[in-house]
Amino acid sequence: MKKEKFQLDTLLGVLFKYVTPESVGEHQERSGAKRPVYVLNRELYREQTLTLPVMEHKALKQAIKFELQGKEEHGLYVVNQNSNNSITVDIYWIAPSLNELTGVLIPESLIIGRSIKEGEFVRYQNGSNLVYLAKNSKGIFSKLSAGMFANAEYFCAAHGIAALESRHIEVVEFSKILNENWFRLPWHKCMGLWHQAPGSDESLFDRLSKAVFPFSLLFTVYLLLSSAFVSMQMNSASDELSDLKANVGSALKVRNEVRNLDEHLHKLSVVQNAVQTRWELWPVLVPLYEMGSQIERITVVDDLVNIRVRADSSSAVLQNLINNVNVSSAKFSGPARKVRDKEVVNVEVKLAQKVER
Repeated sequence: MKKEKFQLDTLLGVLFKYVTPESVGEHQERSGAKRPVYVLNRELYREQTLTLPVMEHKALKQAIKFELQGKEEHGLYVVNQNSNNSITVDIYWIAPSLNELTGVLIPESLIIGRSIKEGEFVRYQNGSNLVYLAKNSKGIFSKLSAGMFANAEYFCAAHGIAALESRHIEVVEFSKILNENWFRLPWHKCMGLWHQAPGSDESLFDRLSKAVFPFSLLFTVYLLLSSAFVSMQMNSASDELSDLKANVGSALKVRNEVRNLDEHLHKLSVVQNAVQTRWELWPVLVPLYEMGSQIERITVVDDLVNIRVRADSSSAVLQNLINNVNVSSAKFSGPARKVRDKEVVNVEVKLAQKVER
C-alpha cells in the first residue's frame, strides 16, 4: 500500500494566501477571507534598494519612515546585513489595490531569492508571468520579463551577474518553493512587511491570534496522523525484522546441517578409501600368508604400498610378490634384519592398478 506523506510545510500553508492582481478583491477585509500572511505576485509591487550609513536601530527606523512617508504608494521594507559600513534596505512599493489588505505582505521575489545562492540568476514562472531574478552581495533583484528593456543580458549586467548559466523554475517548483520557504524568512529583519489597512486598528498579534485555533486544530490532527503513521511504520519494521531474523536463523540452521553432512561424507569417504585399499591388497597378501609370512604393517602412499613382512626368507617374499599378477613391481626399501630366526624386511610394492585413497 502506498503511504502518502503529510508534510508540515503543507500544514503551514493554511496561514498564507498567494495574491494575484485578479484575486486581490477576494482577500479584502470585507470578504472575510483573512489570513495573517499574504504572498504577493510580482505584478503587485515594484522594488527599490536604499543604502544608509550604519546607525542605531531606532535611528534606522526613523530614516526608513522618513523615506516612506509622503509617497502615494505604501512601502514595505526588509533590512539587510551591514556591508562596507552601510546598511542596505529593500523597499517594496505595493500597488494601490492592496491598500485595504491587512497582514504580512511578502513579495514572492524575496522568498525565491532566499532559496538561491549569491551570484545566481534564475528565470521563474509564477503562473501569469516570466520573471528574471538575480542575487548579489547587495541583495535580491527581480524584473518582469515583459515590457521595455526586459532583456536577460542587460538585467544581469546591471546587477553584476553572469547570464551564461541560468536556472528555469516552472510553476510547480515555484509553488513548492513558496510553501516550503515563506516561514523560513529572517523575521527579525522583516517586521517592515506588516501592512495595516487605513482605519484598521488590528495588529499583527490580533491577526495571528485569529489563526491560532484553526491552526492548532490542524496541528493536533497532524500530530495524531504523524503518530499513527510512525506507529504503523514501527510495527511494520518490527514485523519485517522478525521475518528477517527467522530467515537468518533458518539459513544458519541449513548451513550447519550442510557442514555436518559434509563432515560425515568426508569420514565415509575416508573409510571407503581405506576399505577399498585393503580390498585391492588382499590378492597380494594372501600368497604371503599362505607361505607362513606375518604382515606387521602396511602403508599406502598414492599407488605405492610399503609392507613390513616377517618371514623365514625375505628373498622368497620378494620373489612371491614379483610373480603376483596384481603387482606391477616390487623391491626392498631397506635391508633385512634377523629377529628370532626370522627375517624382517620392508618391501615397496606397486600394484598393477592404482590404489585410491
